[in-house]
Amino acid sequence: MGTTLKWVDNLLKLCDKIGQRDNDETTSNVYHKSVQCRDVVNDLKRCVRLDERNREKRPYLRQLGDFGIMERDLIPLLIQYAPDPGEKKLVTALIKLIAMMTMPAHLAYDSAEEGVDKSLPYMQTIAHLQRYKRAFVARRTMRATEEQLLAGEDVMYQSPAALSALMEVISEPMMADERTERDDELIEMVLFIFKNILDPPDPEVKPGEEKLHDIAIRAFYECNVMSVVLSIGNKIEEHEGLQFLVMEIVTLMLRGQTPETLISAHTESAQEQRDTALKRVLEREYSKKAAQASRRQATRHSRFGGAFEVKGISGESKRYVSGSVGGLAGAASLDNGKRKKVRKFVPSVSSDVVLRSPPDVLAALFDFATSVLYDCFNELMPRVFKRNAEMNQVEKVHFMAMISFFLEFHRQSVGSAARAKRQQQRAQHGDGDADPDLDDGINLSLIAKVVNADIMDYVQRQLQMYSEEMNTDKTGAGIWSSRMAATLTAFQELVVTVEQLFHSPLTADRDCALSFFQNTFYEHEFLDVLPKAVIRFNPKKSSLSFLRSVIRTNHLVLRVLQQLSNFRGVKLFVKKKKKKKK
Repeated sequence: MGTTLKWVDNLLKLCDKIGQRDNDETTSNVYHKSVQCRDVVNDLKRCVRLDERNREKRPYLRQLGDFGIMERDLIPLLIQYAPDPGEKKLVTALIKLIAMMTMPAHLAYDSAEEGVDKSLPYMQTIAHLQRYKRAFVARRTMRATEEQLLAGEDVMYQSPAALSALMEVISEPMMADERTERDDELIEMVLFIFKNILDPPDPEVKPGEEKLHDIAIRAFYECNVMSVVLSIGNKIEEHEGLQFLVMEIVTLMLRGQTPETLISAHTESAQEQRDTALKRVLEREYSKKAAQASRRQATRHSRFGGAFEVKGISGESKRYVSGSVGGLAGAASLDNGKRKKVRKFVPSVSSDVVLRSPPDVLAALFDFATSVLYDCFNELMPRVFKRNAEMNQVEKVHFMAMISFFLEFHRQSVGSAARAKRQQQRAQHGDGDADPDLDDGINLSLIAKVVNADIMDYVQRQLQMYSEEMNTDKTGAGIWSSRMAATLTAFQELVVTVEQLFHSPLTADRDCALSFFQNTFYEHEFLDVLPKAVIRFNPKKSSLSFLRSVIRTNHLVLRVLQQLSNFRGVKLFVKKKKKKKK
């Protein structure tokens, strides 16, 4: 930070008083705290709070990141003393400090959205957060305890020790019959750290390297963090005030993934297992037939050989090859000695390179998304929506992403499975013997509390507000367009889900869908937003993905309006333009 300042020297001296690491081979990388360790941690918390006076630069937060105190001292201290019941006060203070230092950059600097602020302090904090993320999910060599040795663990083993320490901290308050205020606060702080670990964007990946977020997902799965999140989401009524945290953790875990990717990976995995089993059977049959054929063949070796003359095309050059016939092809190759012209590879400009996550990561995320859909989606989302007035803009985007992802995931996984079962029943027993509950796969019991008029009205109001902000706030048009794109995707999924009910063979489903659409498309002010978004599109301020989302939404709305116009008892009124008097 330029010339050495007095406060920087004092901060460095304070950091040196936390403790030290013992790298002796007999102690297996043990961290020893100092006598005044707890006081130093509290002093560091006060230093980070001083940054509230200078939210544009955050000097203390950035300087602690430059010192590397998180990787060098705080994480080893947490790993060493988290299992110790006599150090609860130290661990609690340490958890609070880690939660403060891992705060997302867009919250620390009051930026409207992540990635918008390109100032030096912001980008420096992003780099620090990426380092923290890698340190928390890194695998470390640990020495097994007596309990682990009795359970069959090796003396030295590899694990994401930092996440395991956080799970050790949260396990006791989670299993308590009657939780105290301190227990609830500790659970909230640990969930904050989980969310903050997932939040930083991935750094640039070199060819052959794995994305940092995929490494984090694998570590979360190994340490059973996903199970804790599901447990809290399933009993969200017992954890009042944590619904926003659970929602953000779920959406951040699924960041960069689509329902189609997870379902196709799951299908490919099942197909690979079937193909592997079939391949093993075929290999056994082939080896059996080869053994039988070898017993029928003669054991005498052919000794045929000789000399052969090979001529070129012109007939002038001669080359002699002697030996067995089997060596003729390789020796008489006319391409030997030729120099191949290596053409320069020119990559396609229009091609979009998408790095797909490893199969084990996709399998873990598929299981996690399925558990969220079945166990806590219907309970979590209404409680989040109940407090929608308290949501900030980032939480609103997470809310829209949650709706769009799981409605599509439900349609492609649960709905497709039900339709396949229906077709199988029809093929086996005919139409009359099929289960009436599986008509065309329309079963909204898992998402029924989200597909309602109140949430649709809220989504429409957000779209209108974003459209107005894009038109008035010219400098922040890019931010508002990205938020509007997420809201448009949620609106599309709600409409597509209700459209399925509109084509249901059951009269009650059709009437419900008709009532829903009549309320949705009643106000012409909302319908005016969609074509205006196409007209006002500015490629310098909005992305092409936003334009695609707007066009898809317009197409979907026109399709639904056309279906409604053909429905008996429904009338659409089109406002005519007034002719100007001459």
